[in-house]
Amino acid sequence: MTIRKTVLAVMLAGLASVAARANTIEALYQSSAGNDMGKLRQQVEELAQLAKAEIDAHGIEAAKTVFRNAPWRRDANGLHLWGVSSTGIAWFDAGHPELERLVVSEMSDLNGLSWPQLALASANGSGEKTFEITFPHPVLKRAAKSLHQCFPIKDSDRVLCAGAYMDSE
Repeated sequence: MTIRKTVLAVMLAGLASVAARANTIEALYQSSAGNDMGKLRQQVEELAQLAKAEIDAHGIEAAKTVFRNAPWRRDANGLHLWGVSSTGIAWFDAGHPELERLVVSEMSDLNGLSWPQLALASANGSGEKTFEITFPHPVLKRAAKSLHQCFPIKDSDRVLCAGAYMDSE
């Protein structure tokens, strides 16, 4: 095989990999968990795995750019990605970019649970891998349960989380 054919084969394989990931992400976003917390948990776990794979493949800075655009970019009430540092600073939020750079270390959900602490515990393995919190749903304007799973960003004091609200009836 010539060098030209080898380079072309590698490029086509890379494009196929990107297309396969995009199709998986799009399929994930098109599915609905309804009021099934088990299915919502699976969706959050899958989003976390896909986000981690994107970061591993391209690095966090490139991934942040990708996460802000389709097919990753989602409304705040759907499957979404957000991040917090160990010092309690929101460093990324695809659903609520206005929260980025805010100190969120003292913020809690409607039940008084500290979601930054839960996120850090999820990422470092000292807490529940997938945790539940309750927030005002940004669209429905009523309390809604949400699930989140977080993982550490390599060589950093930050974690990235995948999350989703339970769909309304």
